[in-house]
Amino acid sequence: DGFVADLLTTYKVPQFQIDPTTPSPEIPSIAGSDREGARAMTEHLLALGHRRIAFLTGPRNLRSSAARLEGYQAALESHVSRSDPALLEPSEFTFDGGYTAARLLLTRKHPPTAIFAGSDSAAYGALFAAQELGFSIPTDLSICGYSDLTLSKFFFPGLTTVHQPIEEMLEMATRRLIAALKGSPPQENTLILPSRLVVRGSTAPPKEKAPRDRDA
Repeated sequence: DGFVADLLTTYKVPQFQIDPTTPSPEIPSIAGSDREGARAMTEHLLALGHRRIAFLTGPRNLRSSAARLEGYQAALESHVSRSDPALLEPSEFTFDGGYTAARLLLTRKHPPTAIFAGSDSAAYGALFAAQELGFSIPTDLSICGYSDLTLSKFFFPGLTTVHQPIEEMLEMATRRLIAALKGSPPQENTLILPSRLVVRGSTAPPKEKAPRDRDA
């Protein structure tokens, strides 16, 4: 709540933002490395041989959405001449958002060989839509997400994702808040913790490369 944050700032009450939507320069924050995590995931798909990699972009007003999109685009630009705007599909970070976006992508004339959802919840929806349309995962299509929610390892096949260090963020924020209350405020205003690629069964090499890749 913005009012509460302003009140705490006015009275100089120590506080921390954990993975904030829009970081405040006046309040220390802790977040995961969304850009580098998304780049690592995209590079994983590229290393498998995928070139038509769709990305479900997430809400535009979220810092994490923008950072993950940047990571995806950075990885593509380092391996191919340019990213294809037709493979960017707007989506909410929800099951319904991923389901709708995946159906739009997979019913096109040239569907992607991989879908990278900006969140695990959206990836769940994409998995459901793909299987509903007759795609076998990962034989016909690779799907991956972001966050490493608890359910992700129980899906079949298990969801390849990026582990967001939520527990580490909470622990570090608590430690620093206690230190601030004791009179030792943090020296840096923004702390970024590394994310980690978690490879499970939902990603594999594409069944066949797209024509332009075979001709390359």
